[in-house]
Amino acid sequence: MGPLDGAWWPRSADPVAELPPLIRAVEVSRGRITHLMLQAEGWRSQPRRMTVDGRVIRLGWFTSGPAGLLTTTNSGRDRVDLLVVPPTLSKAAAAAAMAAASDPTNTLRTPEILAAVNTTDPAALDRWESDGGHLRTAAA
Repeated sequence: MGPLDGAWWPRSADPVAELPPLIRAVEVSRGRITHLMLQAEGWRSQPRRMTVDGRVIRLGWFTSGPAGLLTTTNSGRDRVDLLVVPPTLSKAAAAAAMAAASDPTNTLRTPEILAAVNTTDPAALDRWESDGGHLRTAAA
């Protein structure tokens, strides 16, 4: 397994609107989430707690550490690490980032994936992939 368990592409920078559906989706396969840690950059607000389905989820926000990382912890202390794809990315760039993060052979961390897909120069991305990058197109 690579350093990431998958990716998530929120449609806005509003954590109150975006996080509850993610929490529910992760809980289907990984159990009840008790805590989330997120990179603070890019979010409109940083609430410390959130009520989802009548229970409180603790949220932690970090200003240092890997860009684009979201970590969930469940009641059994199991964790899920996800790449947070910025809502401003194009559909093609987001698809490439999500494919890379979801690839079990991926060895890249969130900042490396985001740096690769945030380029506005498609030739630069092609060069990066031919130099050992691990991004795949959505169709691959």
